[in-house]
Amino acid sequence: MNKYNPVLPSSLLGIQNDNTSGFFRHEFNNFSLKNGVVIESYEIDHKDNICKVLPEYDVVVVEQDDNRGATATTYRHCISTDGFGGVSDFFEFKLRKPSNKEFKNKLDPTTQNGSLVLLLCLDAIGDKGIIIGSLCHPKRKTTLTKENGQHLEGEYNGINFKINKDGELIITYKSKTDNDGKYSNSSAGGSFVKLEKDGSIVVDDNKGNKVKIDKTNNEIKVDANGGILKLKNGKVALGTSNKEVLDIVVKLLNKFDENKQTFVSTVVGPGILNPAIVAAINTAKSDINSIKGSI
Repeated sequence: MNKYNPVLPSSLLGIQNDNTSGFFRHEFNNFSLKNGVVIESYEIDHKDNICKVLPEYDVVVVEQDDNRGATATTYRHCISTDGFGGVSDFFEFKLRKPSNKEFKNKLDPTTQNGSLVLLLCLDAIGDKGIIIGSLCHPKRKTTLTKENGQHLEGEYNGINFKINKDGELIITYKSKTDNDGKYSNSSAGGSFVKLEKDGSIVVDDNKGNKVKIDKTNNEIKVDANGGILKLKNGKVALGTSNKEVLDIVVKLLNKFDENKQTFVSTVVGPGILNPAIVAAINTAKSDINSIKGSI
């Protein structure tokens, strides 16, 4: 006759101390949302990159360990989420690790100049860290002020983009930045593209060269440091603010027309108007007037 002799798992019979239970929660029951700092990155072809599909990051997090106080924990080889997750649709970017020695010596999040991220563990397993977002860096002043109203703004490596309270989109080139937000070439920066609230489009290099597609006035204007080209309603204007090329030509042709009696035929005879010259002047005047605009 067989006897039933159940055997309980040793983990149920043993006594778990605080250290053991804390380790178990960290490795296999890790549900909390964490705020951390990227301290290292691994390119796809780096020998220590595990997934070989995406860049990986080490993130240091200051965690409360029950009643034993706070401790710094490093979650290694974390990956970051993709904005859309598709083959044809994606949004991805690289995060920055701190470059300042002050942080590396103290691990104080308020002194670091890298990316401040939010971290969760996939399947609640501590070795599966996923960066799901970021928080506003304490060293950066927010643009979400009362004066700005309904406002969206971002900047990545010197390219600033924003949508203001009027619904206008402005994209500005400021030049490459370092971790502290300093621009590498201030003389190159300042160029911008703007979609204005009336639907007009502006391209400006902030050095006196500007193109505007003006939807309200139904015209296109190019200003190259005072040299102006304007197209409107099938007409063309070319010149400066006080001199227009086609206007000058028309005035010249008018002067010829006013004095056409002095242009006599050398073929037909003295004192007789040359029909070819008269016809040429009239044709030129008509053609230019048909395309002439004003600045």
